[in-house]
Amino acid sequence: MKLSQLLKLRQDLLAMDVSPIEEVAGKFVMNERPVDYLQYNSSAIKDSMQLFTKQLADVRKNISTVVNVMKKDIDQLHEQYKNLCKEEEQFHLRASVKDNRELRRYIMHADVKKTVIGRLGHYIDWQHPGLEIGPGDGEWTEHLVGMDPLYLVDIYDEFLNGTKSKFHSDYQNRLRTYKIAHGDFSELPREQFGFVFSWNVFNYFSLDTIELYLSQIKPLLKPGGAVMFSYNNCENYKSVEMFENHFMTYVPNKELVTMIKKLGYKIVAARDEPTMTSWMEIRAPGELTSIRGGQTLGKINRVQP
Repeated sequence: MKLSQLLKLRQDLLAMDVSPIEEVAGKFVMNERPVDYLQYNSSAIKDSMQLFTKQLADVRKNISTVVNVMKKDIDQLHEQYKNLCKEEEQFHLRASVKDNRELRRYIMHADVKKTVIGRLGHYIDWQHPGLEIGPGDGEWTEHLVGMDPLYLVDIYDEFLNGTKSKFHSDYQNRLRTYKIAHGDFSELPREQFGFVFSWNVFNYFSLDTIELYLSQIKPLLKPGGAVMFSYNNCENYKSVEMFENHFMTYVPNKELVTMIKKLGYKIVAARDEPTMTSWMEIRAPGELTSIRGGQTLGKINRVQP
């Protein structure tokens, strides 16, 4: 069996609830004992119900046994998938701009997108610079323009130029675009950003690469600065199916949470939508503050000698 199939089986087994049946059976055996008023075979009915109650208890025990037996296979496949994930990640990193564009156009349910935009409202503030990692064709950039200034970084010039061209020339002067090498944020200012956002980018990274990015991002944040990113939560069997079908990478939530805490971040929110959209909102230590008294509306031009 594939790991997704084992996780689905475990989920279905753990979802089985025999307690309503046990409650009905218990009324016959322990409490109301309505069968005492029957003229015929009352003892036989009570004996049958007692046996039935015992069988239900056995069902609970057997479910627990099966789940425990499955754990060894799940753990073994988990390690295999983590190793395969690195190969899958390299495939995505070598993809062309055209293929990357298709990946970054991951279709999201309208209600989920509305929820994400609502969450962005907690972090967008003109008092702090913002950073978007991997804007693609700018699907989310328009919801981040309240950050001042807004930095955009990508490994492809095509995405940076295409996203920038969507805005009026006046606003283009306030965007800061940087083409970067994979995982290299050395050109960006340190301790300047109030919010960093990346959507449908970490979904194609291994756990090790996500750790690399988050460790590189942390020095860029102001105290109390936040990071919000989507990923493929492979605690869910449907997300594992996406990895098995070579669509996204394999990132188990439990290990991601451990890593985030090890890096010194605090988890603000972790969401898993039924549509297989998962994201994390994390914050660096400290309190986010600003001395800005008003939003900058001009720009500085170099004077030619």
